[in-house]
Amino acid sequence: MIGASTIATARRRAGLPQAELAERLGVPQSTVARWERGKMEPSLDNVLRAVRACDLDLDLRIVERDPELEALVDAHLALSPAERLAQNNHVVNFVDTARRRMASARRA
Repeated sequence: MIGASTIATARRRAGLPQAELAERLGVPQSTVARWERGKMEPSLDNVLRAVRACDLDLDLRIVERDPELEALVDAHLALSPAERLAQNNHVVNFVDTARRRMASARRA
């Protein structure tokens, strides 16, 4: 249901109520509601129209599959939430330390 989540996300990001998005698209508000609830699957064209009606754009590309990236994502998802949080905190601390060192080096 990529259409449902994409339309809802775009509309919320634009700060639009369903009625206003429906008006911009020239469809009933109930149509937007059915799309967002997954009761009716919008065509890709309608998804693109809805996203653009929110003054956003949809970036849909076919790219080379990266098995190494997939393995990294799978390994990350296999961690417990606590382990993921600890790993993320480690990265944040690393970046903060690097920024401080670069700022010190520029002042020196």
